[in-house]
Amino acid sequence: NGDTALLLASRQNLISPGFPRVVEWLLDHTNADPTHTNNNGKTATDLAADKSIKQMLGKAILFHRGGGQALTRPNLVVVGSLAAGKTTLADAIDADVTEPSVPSPRTPGDATAGIAIRHLRINPTTGDLAASAQQEDTADNPPEFTLYDLAGHPEFFMSHELPPNRRRAVFMFAISLATSHEQRTKQVKHWMSYLVRIFKVAKDGFKPRVVLVLTHRDCPAYPGDVKQVVGEDGSVQFCSPWGDTVMQGMLDIYAERLDIHPTPFVVNSRNFACSGVAALTAWLCNEHTTIVARAEQVPKLTSKVIDHLPEYREQLGDWPVVDEAEFQQWMQSMDDKLAVEIAQTPDLINTIVSYLDSIGEIVHLPHPAKVFVSPQFLCGDIMGKVLAPHE
Repeated sequence: NGDTALLLASRQNLISPGFPRVVEWLLDHTNADPTHTNNNGKTATDLAADKSIKQMLGKAILFHRGGGQALTRPNLVVVGSLAAGKTTLADAIDADVTEPSVPSPRTPGDATAGIAIRHLRINPTTGDLAASAQQEDTADNPPEFTLYDLAGHPEFFMSHELPPNRRRAVFMFAISLATSHEQRTKQVKHWMSYLVRIFKVAKDGFKPRVVLVLTHRDCPAYPGDVKQVVGEDGSVQFCSPWGDTVMQGMLDIYAERLDIHPTPFVVNSRNFACSGVAALTAWLCNEHTTIVARAEQVPKLTSKVIDHLPEYREQLGDWPVVDEAEFQQWMQSMDDKLAVEIAQTPDLINTIVSYLDSIGEIVHLPHPAKVFVSPQFLCGDIMGKVLAPHE
């Protein structure tokens, strides 16, 4: 019948809706052609019923048609409780921000609503220049992340259930030293448990990367929680005995599930030039290099779409939501090569939309057929305002 091993593994039958692990192995370890048709004119995608199989086949088709290229913008996910200083911390490490966007003292209306998503260029020249061995290499071309700033108010926790791809992310926990030991410990347990819950154990042993950042170094609830350490070169760094103790506890409990950086960073994020911020940015520059080296490639057919999305969002203005057909039309008009590929394979355009949705560049709603060109608009402007306790 012209069926290949990939078609047979993808096919729904009386026993199973398909065999995802077999499909994954065939795509990773053989030259299986995801576009092959059998004698009835059916492809593996036509025969698949399992959602995970369809997603794997869709991504494989994109690579098969246009090849791949390296990922250049990993995700930086900042979590922490209300008023921990997450947004101010993100501002401190952003090369395009010169002062905190959150006023001090803050009001309830200043809190992040839902999830704030933005592009962030790491500033490798913040603070003590000697803190980063990579600064000469990165000053002219700062590493870029997609920042996910998760709201800390409990009412917003429901919006955190769809995290970005863990293989291309660093998870940064912001804990305020201005709170009590009991509050801090409770926060650490909550956010660690959150990560363990949403991420199942990977078959290949991969563990999400986690770092603890202790904020409000300038106003700790307990003065003994912050200490100065003078290096041999005379530079001053800060450490936290409390943070070191908690970090050891985190490693003892979660090391099998999470890849935890062993030392917390102690910062005053309102002082963009402080040495703690400089050490953190240097570490993030190294992490960026590591993630880019290990992360799976991005299909070339989608790379131009991703590059042009910011401009399209700006064109759409205050309402970055379009019909699926309109979004598909924009993709074809944006790139001639892509338009030719789509003309040759009409189903390809649906595969691209599905892929962009899976990596968080857009949010696609099949019913009704709408595309949120800005995930921030859905996660923050809509969900955030619906869930906000002060609205």
